[in-house]
Amino acid sequence: MKIMHVLWSFTLGGAESLLVDLANIQVKSHDVHVLIINDLCTESLFGKLAEDIVVTRFKRVPGSRKIGEILNIYWQIFQCKPDIVHIHSADLLKMIPPFGYNIVLTVHDTVCELRCSGRIKATVAISRAVADDLAARCRIDCVTTIQNGVPCTKIRIRDGIGNDPFKIIQVGRLLHEKKGQDVLLNAVRIVEDKSGIPVHLHFLGDGPSRDYLRTLAETLGLQHVEFLGEKEREVVFDCLSDYSLFVQPSRSEGFGLTVVEAMAAKIPVLVSNIEGPYELIRNDTYGFSFRSEDVEHCASKIIQIMDLYRNDSDALLQLTERAYDYAIENYDINRMAMEYELLYKSIAA
Repeated sequence: MKIMHVLWSFTLGGAESLLVDLANIQVKSHDVHVLIINDLCTESLFGKLAEDIVVTRFKRVPGSRKIGEILNIYWQIFQCKPDIVHIHSADLLKMIPPFGYNIVLTVHDTVCELRCSGRIKATVAISRAVADDLAARCRIDCVTTIQNGVPCTKIRIRDGIGNDPFKIIQVGRLLHEKKGQDVLLNAVRIVEDKSGIPVHLHFLGDGPSRDYLRTLAETLGLQHVEFLGEKEREVVFDCLSDYSLFVQPSRSEGFGLTVVEAMAAKIPVLVSNIEGPYELIRNDTYGFSFRSEDVEHCASKIIQIMDLYRNDSDALLQLTERAYDYAIENYDINRMAMEYELLYKSIAA
């Protein structure tokens, strides 16, 4: 089978990292092509793709409407003659020739605008939250849910349990309007005031809110906040287990790959009670949650977890063990690849 993945960009984001993992499995038994439309690429990420994957970069200026560029993309797809065209954003439909292709769309987040859905052979939601959103807003009922997967075996596991000093990590794009890092910073201020214990908070990632969040941390008088910048996933996989707690304070989130990664590292996770992340912890069965945007509630949950470290570390260890087993069983990348394989075969037959 010839599979063609089409993306707008190829940067250190969740969808791109997921594509690398998926394509590297698929190329073991299929002919895999990756088309990147815009000139937005992290060069080091190309080295993560298997050598047998054929990569085509169009280096289009984002937002360009030149008809010649679109025709060139059409021609490349026509020449390839893929059995499956797998797009990872709904608006990529306009880059696909209008007839004769088995198009699979993966919707990676809620609030997706989906037009011309009649051209799509299969719409995939990465979580039940995304599927419900598509049904409610776009009135699409025939949605296949294939939950994202991570290479769990590549993540370093925490050995035992420790809490000195108390260290929080947050991984993701620094975009506080969506990711809620401002909520976490304000909560940490409350935690330190109420507990008298210094909290070390590290942000892994970069984005347009970096300067705003730095200023907010300084305004709040937080002494132990570090912005570590964007890191390769291998670095993230190796360092997660050094932390006491992972926090995902998002205001909206279709899934939450980094939440699964933290569970696979055997550290506790605290998420806002929205969409994908709350779905991942199964109503507080495999982690902790707080009311979205509620700074006081977030702070109280962090204090609760700090108290567990001091007074009932066995209970905390048992929770992280259950979360680890759940992540391995349900969110491993090989399970995800197998489900896509079955979907492809069903529509390409």
